Amino acid sequence: MSPHSIDASPRHWREVRAGMLARGARRCTECGDHCKQGKADAHHLIPRAAGGADEAAHLITLGDGCHAVRQLNLQDLLARRTIARWGVQRAKWLDDANEFVSIDESLDAALHPH
Repeated sequence: MSPHSIDASPRHWREVRAGMLARGARRCTECGDHCKQGKADAHHLIPRAAGGADEAAHLITLGDGCHAVRQLNLQDLLARRTIARWGVQRAKWLDDANEFVSIDESLDAALHPH
């Protein structure tokens, strides 16, 4: 068991994240911009994969753009989400017969194979 697994619950993470974002007044520490609701991210100074803890002392507030610059894999994730949303919108728009009722789930599963 790792030293961080005790507090690894999603509830703990939500509480730490909310407190940390409130502490920084949702202001990006990189560029100084105020982040709207849902546009501020909690960035681990030491990545979780490298043992970074889900504690406010180990986190900084970053806006979506600044976070994407710091984490190249996040850029890829955001691009795939945008493409998926665009594809779903176009498929629904072209689906006159309502044959693609569950296209959201199907497309998501195709884009994120396990």
